[in-house]
Amino acid sequence: MLVVLLLIAGLLPSAWLAWQWRAMPQLGIYHDDAIYLVSAKSIAEGSGYRIDSLPERPPQTKYPPLWPVLLAGVWKLAPEYPANLPWMALLVWLFLPLCAWLSWTLFRREGFSDLTAGILAAIVCAAPTTVMASTLLLSELPFLGLLLAALMAVSRGSALAAGLLGGAAFLTRSAALPLAIVAPVWFATRREWRKAGLFTAAMLPAVAGWQWWTFANRGAVAEDPLTLFYTSYLGYWKLDLAGASLPGLVYANSGALLNALGHLIAFDATGDFLPSMLARALGSAAIAGVIRLARHERFRLYAAFAALYCAQLLCWNYPPVARFALPLLPLAVAGVWAEFANLAGMVEAVWKRNKPGDRVASALTGALVAALVAFAAIGNASAIFRLLPESYRQHDEIAVKNQPALEWLRQNTPGSARVLSYGDPSVYLMTGRRGYSLRVPPGVQKRGDRKEIERYFRQIPVLARAHGIGFALLALTDYHLDSQELTWPVYRNEVQRAFREGLLTASGGVYVAAEPAAP
Repeated sequence: MLVVLLLIAGLLPSAWLAWQWRAMPQLGIYHDDAIYLVSAKSIAEGSGYRIDSLPERPPQTKYPPLWPVLLAGVWKLAPEYPANLPWMALLVWLFLPLCAWLSWTLFRREGFSDLTAGILAAIVCAAPTTVMASTLLLSELPFLGLLLAALMAVSRGSALAAGLLGGAAFLTRSAALPLAIVAPVWFATRREWRKAGLFTAAMLPAVAGWQWWTFANRGAVAEDPLTLFYTSYLGYWKLDLAGASLPGLVYANSGALLNALGHLIAFDATGDFLPSMLARALGSAAIAGVIRLARHERFRLYAAFAALYCAQLLCWNYPPVARFALPLLPLAVAGVWAEFANLAGMVEAVWKRNKPGDRVASALTGALVAALVAFAAIGNASAIFRLLPESYRQHDEIAVKNQPALEWLRQNTPGSARVLSYGDPSVYLMTGRRGYSLRVPPGVQKRGDRKEIERYFRQIPVLARAHGIGFALLALTDYHLDSQELTWPVYRNEVQRAFREGLLTASGGVYVAAEPAAP
């Protein structure tokens, strides 16, 4: 009964936030979530798996289809947008109770008591990154559930079920690919060759099928920066890394990954020096604890997957943030708990020596641990009850301010009009006007070179003419996730140079511009 109460307590913050913002004004906050919904709409309406918000309506070859298929089921039952968003919100939140139960089961299987497993599972559910994922139409939470289910099926020796779950995880996020390596090796090291083959045979169709789909449709998409962002992880990665150093990228991402692991457990939005150091301390504790557990034959399978998953993150052009590290959260929580338990045992042993110097050292160590716990508790509470609601409230206000411009587009442009905007899938869902967003590659953002950013945005007139873009939509919140202080002023200037102003809203922050300027 106590475990049930702990899990319910862990679910309450996300349930409160999901209910408060069930209308989902935050849709499109990460862009990916709105693209998932656009692709789901295309499936539900019988148009196939396409990016329906792009003018060419190309096949979706970037995101695997399972999550959009689930969203499409909701769209089919409730086809009126945005009235169907509360049902979408319910669908994504329902994966959190599943993850809670799976996390508790995993902790129990790996040797924690019922009570400790309940505490750890509650921590997983109440972590701000988990809470955020449960209120956005992102694939991270469904992926976490499928990943945990697949790992536990492997550890139980259920090769067929594990392979099918692994395939489902891959069709949710292609980052599940390490499972195709780790699970067969796990069975092979136990000389369970038949199970290794059975797992591979069960997971392979999902992996091969998705690769076939992307290969078969690669000729349907352009190779310029405007479209590669939407259609190809690998193509955009190559574009971003052209002339850059992969070892340099790995080095930079290693520090970011350590921060991300810490922020999974103790959220911090300031980026200040001290919170960053505390986050790195927690990330280091998580890694040390996982290594300690693995040496005692606990969480070895999960740790092996995590090692390959982290290798992917280190080589990726996007910096690893807590959102991308979410699949590792249960493992990180177990690692921190194990490391703190080991540290507590050492402190107790030193304290019992009854020597003044030892007791001072023990007290200082205990104070550091208490500071880390307080940092985590305060940061997480602030994120859940202040930062996330404030962010969603701001997006609600932005949506209201954008309405005049969106209404202008609906009333004054033909249905075939093509629009350049930062939140293009949301613009399409609200107006029916298709278009693009010119995203700044992460490598350009990292370098922070204004001249390079200017050169990048200077291609707007060329891209507008090449793609027949007749209108642009500007908002003061554009590029809020893309080094806005550098990118937004340059983007605004280049759009204003390339287009004639058509409408200026009363808010002063949004206008629609028409007709690309002549070369």
